[in-house]
Formats: sequence, C-alpha cells, structure tokens
Amino acid sequence: MNDWQHNYRLARINLKRGDSVAAMKHLQGAIDACPVTQRIELSRMFYYLGMVLVRLGKPPVALKSWASAFKLAKRGYGARMYGRFSNGYGMVKCQDSATDDFYAFRSVQTSRYLGSKESRCFQSGTERDMVFVLIADAFLRLRKSYPLASMGCKEKLALYRRAKISFPLVSRNDPQEAGVEGGICPSADVVAVDFVMNRVLDDDSRCSCGSGKPYRLCCGRLPSCFEIENGSF
Repeated sequence: MNDWQHNYRLARINLKRGDSVAAMKHLQGAIDACPVTQRIELSRMFYYLGMVLVRLGKPPVALKSWASAFKLAKRGYGARMYGRFSNGYGMVKCQDSATDDFYAFRSVQTSRYLGSKESRCFQSGTERDMVFVLIADAFLRLRKSYPLASMGCKEKLALYRRAKISFPLVSRNDPQEAGVEGGICPSADVVAVDFVMNRVLDDDSRCSCGSGKPYRLCCGRLPSCFEIENGSF
C-alpha cells in the first residue's frame, strides 16, 4: 500500500469515527502524495475533504475543494456537490440572489483593497470592519443605480470590476485614483487569457482547464472573503 493510499484509508476511518480534524490531516497528506494520474481517486479525496471542511465550519473552502473535484471528474460526487451549493459566481449559494450579488461585490472589492497593501492582509478588526462598511455602502448605491435583478452574472461581474471604491488609509501610486471617501470611480476590467487556444476568456467562456464549465464557475470563480483573508485561493 502506497503512502497516499494509507493516508486515504486512515482518513475514511476517521471520518466514520467523526474525527474531522484527523480526517482532514490524512486527506491532505493523501492528496499531496497521490499521483496526478489517479484522477478519479483524487476527485473522491477532494470530495471527502469538502465534507470535512463543512463539518469544521468552513463551507467557502469546502466549495473550493469540490471545485477541484469536478475538474478531475465531471460526473463525480464532488461535481454534484459543487453544482448544488455554488451560485453563478462560483461562491457559496445564499438564500437569495441579492445576497449572492453583495458577497460577489464584496469579494471583488476586498481583493482590490488587500492587493493595494504591502501586507496583503487586514492589520486589525477595526480596519476590516471599516472596509466592509464602505463596501456595503457602495453596493447599496450601486444597486440603486443599476437594475442588478435583470442582469446576468457576466454583466454584473463586469460592473463590479469597474466600480472602484476610494478607500482611506491606502497608499496609491496613481494620484487620479484618489476621490471622495467611500466613493466609486471607474476602473479597468480584469482580462483572462487562454494562451493554449490563443483566445481571450470572458466570464461565460468555457474554462481553459477542460472542465467544460464557464470560466466564472471554474478557474475564474470568485474566492470568498474567508479565502482571501486566509490565503487559501
């Protein structure tokens, strides 16, 4: 029995015992050691890892694990779980589309804010709360200005990426980015390129990894703020 098979076996045993922490440890060891040629087994391990992460109270990271599972096996358990629990942005599905829209907007803006800092992280809970309040306020104004309910996810993502909030306490190299605190000004869209097929990907294009999913639901899925803050995306 190989190391990855041994770890996988121990993970399944710990899952049955309800020991999620030990199960996650062995699953991570199995995934790290498993050859990439074992796509079906890897997909199953990512599926179980997602289940463990849900038990540990980390559904956003669980969704990422199921996304990895469906890339390896389009019709496996992980693929079904990803399709069941993900929304049009590739994030954890909420009870209503308005909340889905808000979390997607917050993810885009949080990534932009942290990307502008040398530390790439929040220095305190106060800073985090301040940023989230500004983002929420900007989203409310955006929702009043645009008919989000009648727009598709591709259109809304383009809008979220164009909207740039002028956060305080952030050093900027471009003086033209400065503006009213909490205000919104236009910004360039992010462009994804498939160098193998020599084409530009938009959010509805089939992902270049071969999963068959749209780019925004696969390699271009929006990471949750939990993933952004913990560096797990």
